[in-house]
Amino acid sequence: MAIVEQGKSKIDYLNTDGLGVGNSPKGKFELPYTIEGEIVEFERHSYRGNDNVILKKILQASEHRKKPECQYFGSCGGCLLQHLDVDYYNEFKISVLTKALEYKSLKPLIKPLLSIPAGHRRRATFEVVKKESDLFLGFHRFKSHQIVNIEECPILTPKLSSLIKPLKKSLDKILLPNEKVNVSMTDAANGIDVAIYINRCLDFYQKQEAITFARKYALRVQTVFDGKCEIIFQKEQPYVVFGGVRVNVDEGCFLQSSEMSDQILTDLVLSHLPNTNDQFKIVDLFCGRGTFALPLSNGAIVDGFESDMPAVKALSDASLDASRSIKVTERDLYDNPLKASELKVYEYAVLNPPRLGAKKQCEELKDSGVKKIVYVSCSPESFARDAKILCDGGYELLEVTPVDQFYYSPHLEVVGVFVI
Repeated sequence: MAIVEQGKSKIDYLNTDGLGVGNSPKGKFELPYTIEGEIVEFERHSYRGNDNVILKKILQASEHRKKPECQYFGSCGGCLLQHLDVDYYNEFKISVLTKALEYKSLKPLIKPLLSIPAGHRRRATFEVVKKESDLFLGFHRFKSHQIVNIEECPILTPKLSSLIKPLKKSLDKILLPNEKVNVSMTDAANGIDVAIYINRCLDFYQKQEAITFARKYALRVQTVFDGKCEIIFQKEQPYVVFGGVRVNVDEGCFLQSSEMSDQILTDLVLSHLPNTNDQFKIVDLFCGRGTFALPLSNGAIVDGFESDMPAVKALSDASLDASRSIKVTERDLYDNPLKASELKVYEYAVLNPPRLGAKKQCEELKDSGVKKIVYVSCSPESFARDAKILCDGGYELLEVTPVDQFYYSPHLEVVGVFVI
């Protein structure tokens, strides 16, 4: 990797990815861990035709810079915004939303930011490699394949963070020299679920080590090899709770970032729907395992649609056990969205698509006549695109609530309300 430029520059602004943007004789650049107005020293590296700019020193710091909470900040690429003070950080988060809406000429009421602080993330996937006598576990450096070795993580729930050290000790006995794996840990409602993504089967002694770890620290430990799961140890099936109902979870299944996220987003969704014991019909699009469908079923007849078959089964089983009025259908809403004619039987709609949004589904919703739509999105950009489709079709975007469930990252959750 050759150094092609060394210099000093002022950071002009933070882009929506949380990176400071500056200019040099060789053109615009983006730098992590910087703030608008700061003077920085940088290096521009070139490797195989691609440039990468590295922060070397802060020459003139912003008044909005604060001491990071985590000892690994600046090395670990898991967080980008721990250096911002609270007011500036919140302003940045709101700006991510306003810029996305303004780009589509949308001007709804923006409600105050709701924040879920550090220490609540219930899932993490670690990169792990064993090099000779040392084992490295953590997250990659920013724009790098290098693993930053960590002993704790303040973003995670205390239960997850406290397991990093014992997990490393156990993996050191399980992995072979130079072996690389990914390890996912989920803090479920009833215990810790651990999945090791590995390119082989464990031998007898390695399984015994995993069992020893699980007996002390985890509810379940399993390996995932060639797409197949092998349960090494399980005390009971891990589950989460939606609307007072237990729902089984699997390795890698979609969940909101925290239990607090579930509650805040559910409260927002329910606040925009009738508060009555009279049943009404509602469609839950991209329903997952029932984050919203199960709470909604307390006062509504819910039809849920989801493409992931394990999620469909988990929600179907949970709703049957709890005697909830939910019908769940497996359907890929990207390739086969519900048509406007199918949607006309519903009074209300909730949708919570992946980051790509729900463009095709919104093109059908705009002609459906559904009187209120509550849209939960993890991408302000795809939300704004889809909101424009609905508004061009006659809907009004009444309000948008930003929810910061990805603390210290540039990502933002959005809940928008549409009426016709």
